[in-house]
Amino acid sequence: MTTKTSDTNPTDNDPDLSPTEIFSLLSNERRRYALHYLSSRVGAIPIGEVAEQIAIWEGDPTMDRYQRVYVGLIHNHLSRLGHAGVIAYDSDEELITTTDGIDAVRPYLELAACVDMSRLNG
Repeated sequence: MTTKTSDTNPTDNDPDLSPTEIFSLLSNERRRYALHYLSSRVGAIPIGEVAEQIAIWEGDPTMDRYQRVYVGLIHNHLSRLGHAGVIAYDSDEELITTTDGIDAVRPYLELAACVDMSRLNG
């Protein structure tokens, strides 16, 4: 079964997100990490690859951490990002792609990434 999470909300065709919606999306560190990783790649990205990178950025790349990140992405974060029209997730192929909605989030994501990376490095 193919599920494109961005197809589940009738407002997804409108990539204009309010600042409140954007801040809500970016309020979670794992969503920020996922968006940062996805926005730096071209094409469809396997969810396992995203989960692995997030586990590394969180400083604990164990199998347990990877599985927790993976499950969290599937059961929480991807649907939220999909409903906002920022990503599409194909559950059959387990692939994530960004949509045009990422453009509304990108400037805020870049600012958040500066804060996240300075915290990780210092």
